[in-house]
Amino acid sequence: MEPTWTIPPDIPRVQLLDRPTPLERMPNIEALTGHRGALWVKRDDSIPIGGGGNKLRSLEFWLGEAEAAGADIVIVAGQIVSNQCRLAAAAAAKRGLECLIIHNSDAPSRSQVQGNHLLSVLMGASFRFVGPVSESERGSYVAQASAELKAAGRQPYIVGDHAVGAFGYVVGALELVQQSLEMPPGSRLLHVVLPGSMGPTEAGFLYGVARAGAPFTVHLISIEYELDEMDSRIDAIYQELCARLGMVVDWKPFTRRYDRYLGDGYALPTAASDEAMRLFASEEGLLLETTYTAKTFAGALDLLRAGVIPKREACCVLHTGGVPALFAQAAEGLVSGIPQSTSPPPEQALKCVPLVKAGVGPGTTSVGEEGLARVVSQLVDQIAALQQRVELLTQVSKEVLIASQHPPARQQHPQQKEQATSMERREFASFCGRTASLPGDAPAGTAVDWEHNDKVAAAAAGLAPPPLPMGVDQPTVPTAASSADRLVQLEDGTWVQPNGPPETVVTPDNRRSFAPFRGKQTGPKPKL
Repeated sequence: MEPTWTIPPDIPRVQLLDRPTPLERMPNIEALTGHRGALWVKRDDSIPIGGGGNKLRSLEFWLGEAEAAGADIVIVAGQIVSNQCRLAAAAAAKRGLECLIIHNSDAPSRSQVQGNHLLSVLMGASFRFVGPVSESERGSYVAQASAELKAAGRQPYIVGDHAVGAFGYVVGALELVQQSLEMPPGSRLLHVVLPGSMGPTEAGFLYGVARAGAPFTVHLISIEYELDEMDSRIDAIYQELCARLGMVVDWKPFTRRYDRYLGDGYALPTAASDEAMRLFASEEGLLLETTYTAKTFAGALDLLRAGVIPKREACCVLHTGGVPALFAQAAEGLVSGIPQSTSPPPEQALKCVPLVKAGVGPGTTSVGEEGLARVVSQLVDQIAALQQRVELLTQVSKEVLIASQHPPARQQHPQQKEQATSMERREFASFCGRTASLPGDAPAGTAVDWEHNDKVAAAAAGLAPPPLPMGVDQPTVPTAASSADRLVQLEDGTWVQPNGPPETVVTPDNRRSFAPFRGKQTGPKPKL
């Protein structure tokens, strides 16, 4: 290894990364695969700018060259789901440059503006949609746009030179080698897995590994081309790097390449990539997308399970980013197993949630029929308890509502109570057809002690005195168990049947149909 070697300082570069990207261990995947060496992920998806991703390493050199040439606008091209287009818009915004994106796609409707394209819109890029044309045809539209801008007095720069972009992963490879050297002896990286595609990332990474003395084996998982074409693309860029940076070393002896994880082709998911997406998300909280990373991590899993990567040797998988594209991929139906509703029917709810994850870590077991029945019984008891609480809360709510509509009577001063009592008794005496003096209404010696007479009559008949107004204390008197025989004789000889209809004569035959203090009869008390 050349410990002091780095990219020559005369190569233009801007700084978009201010620190090495994290190297994180994946202990749950280690347990699931039975791998005894450490498993790591290199988190190039965590670069802060624009949602992160590997192209930011290349953009350090693309924009470095653009600014060195005095460009005021950059042109980038790709599909509408392109990660490179999104990150070019982000980096241009960061550096104060305009960005024109040429998509070889049809213009989306408003509801289709999502994923990478949505982020590019938010970051201020402008767009041209040239329809679903080939890469070579798209290149002619790029050249035309550049000519138009120059004619208008602008200084455009076209993003995409493969050798310049590859410089970014020369730096990335040296960064990972340094992180591995900082690990304890015996636990350093011996294997690295990364996606194989257009070539700049792969060629730059392989060149950096070669410069470091090839300390680990690089496993390339093709996600776009068959092996011959992938090898040809990588080799062309690699040789240009050797010419520009001054070293000639064959890259194939320390690499292994695979195209068996490609499936039906580029951007088309496979059963293995679907499994990888769910496994790494549910076990490590690591998000993958269908085009690049899901197939790469699926290949890594298979290599681990098959023993191609020995169980005791440390391994790292390069996460190149692209997660914002996941949302558009889901909308296009490329993410399998998404339910139509997130609320399953009650009879299926328990089937959708694994109560215990079998086989993950030591001491875990599966749930048998007996355990499931116990869980169901507990759930039924909890539901019944919740229903009782709901009923209680409903009743309390009703009482609170009634109380708010009928507030309690205002407390009265003793003098107000006396006035209210006098008024009530005066109205009652008038109703019964007799003239009575109340306390304070006549000179001393002529007043009737109405309260005393009430109590005597009530005690004799087993009745309570007339009800007093709300807020006035009720007198305590004896009461009878039966209300059918309640008759009261007043001073003028009138007999009153409690609460009967007004002006009704009480007789032994009809007295049982009346209620307190309403009907009346003059004359002797009827016989019961």
